[in-house]
Amino acid sequence: MAAVTLICRPAGVLPKLSGTCSPVLLAAGPVTVQHRKIHHAVVPKGKGGRSSSSGVAATVFGGTGFLGRYVVNRLGRMGSQVVIPHRCDQYDLMYLRPMGDLGQIIFTEWDARDKESIKRAISHSNVVINLVGREWETSVAKAIVNAIKDPDANGKTYALVGPNRYLLHDLVEYIYALSHRPYLAYPLPRPLYHLIARFFEMNPFEPWTTRDKVDRFHTTDMKYPDLPGLEDLGIIPSSIEQKAIETLRRHRRYRYLDAEIGETKPAKTVSY
Repeated sequence: MAAVTLICRPAGVLPKLSGTCSPVLLAAGPVTVQHRKIHHAVVPKGKGGRSSSSGVAATVFGGTGFLGRYVVNRLGRMGSQVVIPHRCDQYDLMYLRPMGDLGQIIFTEWDARDKESIKRAISHSNVVINLVGREWETSVAKAIVNAIKDPDANGKTYALVGPNRYLLHDLVEYIYALSHRPYLAYPLPRPLYHLIARFFEMNPFEPWTTRDKVDRFHTTDMKYPDLPGLEDLGIIPSSIEQKAIETLRRHRRYRYLDAEIGETKPAKTVSY
């Protein structure tokens, strides 16, 4: 579940531009509001699109991740300047460059333990988005951009979760069943998975799995009925049964290409 908190409105959607602007933070936790002179990137101009200026100058932490690339693409598509702090090789950033107009996608190295590098990364931005470690679907990326453009989202916290809740095991089982391919599970107690993950954590290179990842595989999204969600941002969430076939049909064997979706038992949902 993605919890998105909007602290203040970006300068690009203000009816009038003043001499100062404050950042928007799309993350949970303490917030420090900065006051500084307006940067040219936050002055809207043009008719819209990648070659215009939306008035949004956004710093996207985790922009190279699964969800981050979709957020960066949507921001670039609407003509935003995007600063992407990164900790990876330059070659891993090449696919992000075409997502915005020339000079609008800016990369800067940063260290999560170095406060000065964080300050440099957000020094000219009026929107700050924290997506470090996030692995949600693209509808969440659209929701984040919609929240940035919505003046009424100022100061609100959104719970971005779909219509149904699943455990990873049940999702994987459904994907194999819909693809008409055999699925062999390895049902082991979680403490044993923890022991295996601890062994991988000793690897001096990037570990294949960790104890934290094992715990996340055994949890599911939480619903918060009292908080606004995807619908309040103009997004109608779709169930996995509605969308999965669009991708998985190509992975079926020839004899099952025309098999109906109804032949596959729906994925088991979580109600607790």
